[in-house]
Amino acid sequence: MIAFATLFLGLVFGVVTVELDVAADVRCAKLLLDGTEVANFGAPWSEQVDLGPDLSPHELVAVALDANGREVGRVRQWINRPRSIAEASFVLEPGVAGSGRTARLSWMSAARETPESVTVTFDGRKLAVPDPRRIELPAHAPGQLHLLRAVVDFGENVSAVADAAFAGGRTAETLSELTAVPVELEDGRRLPPVEAMAGWFTHRGAPLTAAAVDEGPARVVFVLAGRAREELARMEAGRGRPAPREPEMGRWDGALRSGQRFLFLQAGAEQEVRSKDALNFFPRTPEWTSRHGGVLWVGANLAEVVTPGQERISRAVAVAGLAASEREARRAVVLLVGADASDEASLPAEEAVRFLRRLRVPFFVWSVAERPSRVASRFGAVVDASTRALFEEATSSLSRRVDRQRIVWVVGSFLPHEVEVTARASGVKPASSPSSPPG
Repeated sequence: MIAFATLFLGLVFGVVTVELDVAADVRCAKLLLDGTEVANFGAPWSEQVDLGPDLSPHELVAVALDANGREVGRVRQWINRPRSIAEASFVLEPGVAGSGRTARLSWMSAARETPESVTVTFDGRKLAVPDPRRIELPAHAPGQLHLLRAVVDFGENVSAVADAAFAGGRTAETLSELTAVPVELEDGRRLPPVEAMAGWFTHRGAPLTAAAVDEGPARVVFVLAGRAREELARMEAGRGRPAPREPEMGRWDGALRSGQRFLFLQAGAEQEVRSKDALNFFPRTPEWTSRHGGVLWVGANLAEVVTPGQERISRAVAVAGLAASEREARRAVVLLVGADASDEASLPAEEAVRFLRRLRVPFFVWSVAERPSRVASRFGAVVDASTRALFEEATSSLSRRVDRQRIVWVVGSFLPHEVEVTARASGVKPASSPSSPPG
């Protein structure tokens, strides 16, 4: 009955335009931002919404109303939270007794606007789709459950899947009813069974129910700023240590613990795509583990690095926060600041740090240059990691911090920074940044 025609896949704040795709019998729509109604409008189904001046996670809900003011559908979209770089959704038009029904497919991709192919199936059977914006469904039994699926392929390993399960004249939508809450334990602390966590978590003063605890693989995103990669190569090559070693002996320098994965993101914007959602993309590597080598060795041997210049460090840090938390796993972001670092982002450094706090992503700043850059201090407390020994020490400390994290799943859908850890959770605190935003 209703879907978002505007999908916010990037970082957005301020006033944005929200467009909806609705069925013919919808007369009015409401927009709720973080639970508060901010718009009530009709055709042409476009409205401006003020997300506020700060970069922050948001929940945007669109509610469809019929001519009598009754709710006939709703859809949720998370803003400034981890999500796929391509998404798709259906709007189903009602039919009569299982016939004459149509569907409209909407999509958006951060990679490209036009897909290479669109494949639609109905109950497993492929449909001929001359126009994905109007898909005629075959006659079907109205009393049975049916599945409509579309695979939208944008090439370069980017695709989106839309599913609509329905029976009769109504659609069925399943929304997540669990929220991941990253917490950090004191040394030696163990979490009790979830049944014993009553009163540990609240949302706006209301108690929440813990449903499960996850301590699966962690993800650490290292942001390369300035000539950080060259500084890693300098340390890995042996300068500043007593005697050179065989290359293979240094392969696990700066190794993280088993179960901790890491990747690198380059602060120099490789490309910028400007559409109605104004997205930035930053080059990032595949995930690595300790089986591949240590952080120092892998970083020093990266094959392709963007030349410093036109860097958007604060924006890259915010994007790294989304990348670190996109699987709702244990996480951290580390900014590696090398020589010649410069930040040309319109987003202030303190705003990027505050955004990571709201995502519950611990954030660290390491200076890897022989001469520290003044850019590093804009992001908070700086750790000197400019020699092999100091880098090893910083990596070991980081690994211990990440190892103490747990993900507690609570019942309900909430913004991460609105879930509080109460004093009853002794020895447990929200996973957050040790660095304080400057100023």
